[in-house]
Amino acid sequence: MSKTYTEHHFEPRDHAISEQFNKEIRNVQSEFNGELDAQQLPYEATTEAKFSVGTSMDGAFDTKPDGSAQNGTGHIHPTQSYFDVKSAIVADGWARPVDAIPTTVTLLGPPAAAFISSSGSWNAGILPLSQDIDDGVFMRIPTRDGMLRGCACVDLEYSLVKGTVPGFTATYGYNWRWQIYVFVDNLMVATTGPQPAGTRKSIQLPFSVPVPSKNAVEVDIRWSATFDGAGTTAGADSYVTVDDAEVNIFNTYLWVRNQTR
Repeated sequence: MSKTYTEHHFEPRDHAISEQFNKEIRNVQSEFNGELDAQQLPYEATTEAKFSVGTSMDGAFDTKPDGSAQNGTGHIHPTQSYFDVKSAIVADGWARPVDAIPTTVTLLGPPAAAFISSSGSWNAGILPLSQDIDDGVFMRIPTRDGMLRGCACVDLEYSLVKGTVPGFTATYGYNWRWQIYVFVDNLMVATTGPQPAGTRKSIQLPFSVPVPSKNAVEVDIRWSATFDGAGTTAGADSYVTVDDAEVNIFNTYLWVRNQTR
């Protein structure tokens, strides 16, 4: 923990001004948010020998949980390190059919993973995307004592076209909800919260968490969704029939920065 100093002299029976207290609290909180300065560095830690070009980690850390792929890029410097993994959808190449329209729409795709409620690919729980996507969702990296800050980017679509009229396309979600998470060593550090169904969107989910010195810290993106599945009407209104739902995951990108003490 860094040293903090009281910068204001409080006089007896004087009024307490909130700004005087808030500034000192921000000094303490900034360290937890990764803003490390000279107070967290050993004496004479910044020397000429430490101004090096760093060590490349390109292709030298696992990007799948089973260790079968090392497709990420990274660089280790004296006081900070950078790592990133990304998917490879770079051009329009997916002709998505649209209900009630005899044509197709060409989009950036195809999906890296599609979870369809009627096909057995939709499982309950919070699921790692690394089970179905090879790139851009997982990294196993070395860290040093300090803060790990980063961002998970996910391009997804969760909606169903129900019908169209000239100039208008209606999408419905009912009680459908999707959610994206970031886990660091199986601890959830960020989430979007439940999101309603809608058109295709790209989300950016930032996170910040303290980490120890360790050879293999795992960072991965996970997902979950809820869906009111298709039912049958048995002569009464005891069941409600709704259409099948589908979650399409397209491009994914995960980067982290380890700032060390």
